[in-house]
Amino acid sequence: MTAGLYHDILVKLEFPSSLYRYFKFRANVAEESFSISQQLNDYFDRIIETHQESFDPTDIRDYIDVYLAEIHQAKDGDLASVVTVKNLQATVLQVSPR
Repeated sequence: MTAGLYHDILVKLEFPSSLYRYFKFRANVAEESFSISQQLNDYFDRIIETHQESFDPTDIRDYIDVYLAEIHQAKDGDLASVVTVKNLQATVLQVSPR
């Protein structure tokens, strides 16, 4: 058997296992990323809940309070379906430093 043919056979035999290791690694990275993302979501959810509990429209402390004030103003208007706590959560995640 020539060296080139032997090498080709080894590469073909090794390819599936190396591919498996690659995808297993990628799955672990994706799983870890999802876990970190979930932890961030939970963290910001707790902050938003704390702000909702202590919300005072006369004492605006930060961006979350501004958004909560907008939610209260838009409750009966056309923006009620747009200005929501769910959108606040998404916005906070997008503007947070990474």
